[in-house]
Amino acid sequence: LANGAIDTADINIVGTGLKLQSQVDAEVLNISNEEAEILSSHIEREFSLWADSKECDATRTSNFYELQSIAFLSTLIGGDVVALLPHIKRHNSPYTLSLQLIEAYQISNKDNKPDNQKVAGGIEVNEYGEPIKYHISKYHPYGLHRGKNSWIVVDTFSKSGNRQLIHLFDKK
Repeated sequence: LANGAIDTADINIVGTGLKLQSQVDAEVLNISNEEAEILSSHIEREFSLWADSKECDATRTSNFYELQSIAFLSTLIGGDVVALLPHIKRHNSPYTLSLQLIEAYQISNKDNKPDNQKVAGGIEVNEYGEPIKYHISKYHPYGLHRGKNSWIVVDTFSKSGNRQLIHLFDKK
């Protein structure tokens, strides 16, 4: 019964997933409307080549639309999910951007330390409350590696200013 409710929510809310509909602003780019339509079509085709492929997934197991469903379900069940945005060079793909979904339980304080004003629930914030780093455990906190866990710390933004992760959650 619970699975049916979750599947129904996934089908009715996510469905086949978000699709790109490029609308290039010809005036801003100083190009003709016809050139803008051609560019929009090219952008949609390139996006589709990436999104329809399992190469967009760091684990190479899901395409972009399947990842949307997994992210929705993870947020519904666990409350949140983090998508890392690693750039992985692969010999069979011209695109390097990948998505790597991280379950909510993996975001935790390093060495299971208690929350403090700087780090809570594995999320480190600055003086304004802006998330600046995420502490991600390698293993499930109650799994076989309990007590032998290790963490990586990922900056929200790279040194060049590029976003390195997306945190999906319902801010209350």
